[in-house]
Amino acid sequence: MKRPLAYLGDAVLRQKARPVEEITPEIRLLVAEMIETMNAVPDTVAVGIAAPQVHASLRVFIVRMVSDAPDGQLMLHPPEVFINPTLSEPARETEEMSEGCLSIPGLSAPVQRPVSIRIRATDLEGRPFERLLTGFEARVAMHEHDHLNGILYIDRVSAAEKKRLKEPLRLIRQRTQQRKQ
Repeated sequence: MKRPLAYLGDAVLRQKARPVEEITPEIRLLVAEMIETMNAVPDTVAVGIAAPQVHASLRVFIVRMVSDAPDGQLMLHPPEVFINPTLSEPARETEEMSEGCLSIPGLSAPVQRPVSIRIRATDLEGRPFERLLTGFEARVAMHEHDHLNGILYIDRVSAAEKKRLKEPLRLIRQRTQQRKQ
């Protein structure tokens, strides 16, 4: 079942998420619903989602990479689940790239991030794993990891970008408040 998205202005997006103590049927259901929610966003190929974005303040996120298929179409890779992830060893080299977010619809802005990062996490079967992520996959993991700490990509943009985004962000917050009423 698809879950409702949290939007800018929802308090859950600014909270530090709690660790997952045990992989229960409820956690498995949450992950399934997060994937369904990602797939249901209209006019968007969502490459990541964090539990706080579906109003669950837990340290879980999903990354789904996209690549070009031989026929020129976009190919979606299977979603990968990261439970209780930790990041380390960020590259000294950084790259600026435009980022958007399901919780801040219709906007994007350039964000500077390391080009690689090491991640340690647990998968949905309870197995710990560790990988060095590079390029776009590293960026997506860092973006989703930020969600687990109450950080949004708009917190990482330049002062000039913050100024440019001020009014559109105000309107999104206003729509979020109207949804709650």
